[in-house]
Amino acid sequence: MLPVRLRSPRVAPRRWPLALALVPAGLAPGLVHAEETSVEVRGQLAPIGRRDDVAASTAVIGEKLREPGASSADVLARVPGVQVSRTGSSSDLATASIRGATSAQTPVYLAGVRLNDDLTGTADLSTVPLALVSRVEVYRGSSPLELDRASMGGAVSFEPRFEARSHLGAGLSLGSFGERGLFVRTGVAGPRANASLMLGRESANNDWTFADSKGERRPRVNADFSAYSLWSISRWDASPRVRVLGVLHGYYREQGTPGTALLPDDRARTASDRLLGAVNVRVDCARTVGAEDCSLQLVTSALRTTTSLTDPLREVIPAASAWSSGERLEQSARLEKRVSDAVSLIPSATVAREHIDAGYTGQSGVRAARLLLRPGIAGELRFGERASVVAAAAVERDTAGSPDQARQASVLSPVLRLGVKTTLTDFLLLRANLGHYARTPTLGELYGVSANVHGNAALKAERGPSVDVGFRLQGAARDWRLQADVFAFAREARELIAYRQTSPTAISPYNVGKARLLGLESALAIELYRCFLLSGAATLLDPKNVTAARSERNAILPFRSRLVATLEAELFTRDPWARLPIERLGAGARLLHRASKYADSAGLLVVPNQTVLDLHGSALLRDQTLALRAAVRNLTNAAELDAVGVPLSGRSFHLSLEGSLR
Repeated sequence: MLPVRLRSPRVAPRRWPLALALVPAGLAPGLVHAEETSVEVRGQLAPIGRRDDVAASTAVIGEKLREPGASSADVLARVPGVQVSRTGSSSDLATASIRGATSAQTPVYLAGVRLNDDLTGTADLSTVPLALVSRVEVYRGSSPLELDRASMGGAVSFEPRFEARSHLGAGLSLGSFGERGLFVRTGVAGPRANASLMLGRESANNDWTFADSKGERRPRVNADFSAYSLWSISRWDASPRVRVLGVLHGYYREQGTPGTALLPDDRARTASDRLLGAVNVRVDCARTVGAEDCSLQLVTSALRTTTSLTDPLREVIPAASAWSSGERLEQSARLEKRVSDAVSLIPSATVAREHIDAGYTGQSGVRAARLLLRPGIAGELRFGERASVVAAAAVERDTAGSPDQARQASVLSPVLRLGVKTTLTDFLLLRANLGHYARTPTLGELYGVSANVHGNAALKAERGPSVDVGFRLQGAARDWRLQADVFAFAREARELIAYRQTSPTAISPYNVGKARLLGLESALAIELYRCFLLSGAATLLDPKNVTAARSERNAILPFRSRLVATLEAELFTRDPWARLPIERLGAGARLLHRASKYADSAGLLVVPNQTVLDLHGSALLRDQTLALRAAVRNLTNAAELDAVGVPLSGRSFHLSLEGSLR
């Protein structure tokens, strides 16, 4: 693991008005507490989330985010408790679920703004470019209260790359199947302000070959894509008591819609774009400047997404084109007050307005809106440095309606959580959490998406309790370090939302019953002689449909592997030669295994088990002014697929070069 560097973000004061004009958007709350001085810390072997150190969490940082050819879905697939479902190349839909929850039950955040759409409830990981991300945090079971939703399975948070010094840099990547990528990054820094700008473009042909049902090799057609992305980040210290942060992120992608192996689509094309941002204002309300006993945080965020599909041959949809768009405007306030050295109280409130518009050409569309109110309060009780207890309660009230339907849907969802963290010995830490969570139906589920996908305004919210308990074992000596995590969890989900056919040409959602999920997560990391790192993770899951009146004999929930395991070994060296400006050299191998899973509730369709071997290597100059990285994905060219009938690429080669001037 590379050392973690924390530097002071700075920009010339006279330039902050221009920086803020470029970025009417916001940073994740965790960045508000950036350190003012430069320090270097030998990072944890298995870092955890910074938003909540009581919940079960994993953070992915450093070189693990920089491997060429790796997508956001690839990174999350290595995290304990996470299962990723992909439908093709890195540009095709990819979703994540935690501890057996569905992707609709797993919120995904980028710069503190939730990406899940209100048509399907899912977030597409393929639209999150890793070149613009500095850290990924995965919370399992319990999600931090500061996020706008408390989910049933946890949450995923992508934090933007925030440069701390004036810089100018660029990066280039090349890979198999026509993969090409380029980004340019620049920024200025000063004592009271900071501004950074990054522009990126990536594309690929994705014309790999695969074996069809007859065993014949065929090329994958209409799978190409091109994408453009923008990051703009700013910070302004308006006074010793006030700090304003901002992020603007734009993304546009145009791609083919290739279909399945048996039913390829030759002409269908999809275009999608996203614009998000927020303004994050932190005010020190303590009596003494610099004290940390009182702070107020106000975050205003906005998100707009649009998708359009053109299908001249009507291979995908029963029309020549289709569209969908969604908008979200949200305001949150959070007051953190330290009552005493042992007690802190955190009242908060969130108001969000959401809107969708979708339909097919020549048919009546669907329009709907939602208003979310979420007051909450959290508290922490500390018993010295060895133990703490956190408690949180919130009420989410969703009121949704459509101008085309007179009936409104109002859902009241209580959220409760109690967590404990205690240091049992100098090398053993205990965490335990008990909670009750809910997921309200999406606007698409309530009011439909098209003439073929109807809504159901009578849907109830999915809800249920969860509990987990886990231990972290850590130790170190002169020549070795070790960290190990084990978590056991149980979760129940009631009023599960599923779809059924309501006419020869239409389907509609309904509340089907309940599910019970039991599991065990484990992770291990060992560093030897500061040059060899061995890490692994495994998740055992028992996902059962326990609805009493279910008609299927199979009880295993679909699209959930009951075993996911990774094993990685890396050999590296820091400052190998004193006379050469090389900071780090590294090479490693990673093995990922996923057990088979059902693709339908009856257990008739099976996605087979898969084992994939990857290789990677890197060379970094001091201060990372130049970085060369290479990787081989799926070295053995194993057949790989995540969904029935949708092939994934085989063996591929990737190379990236990144440089910067500071």
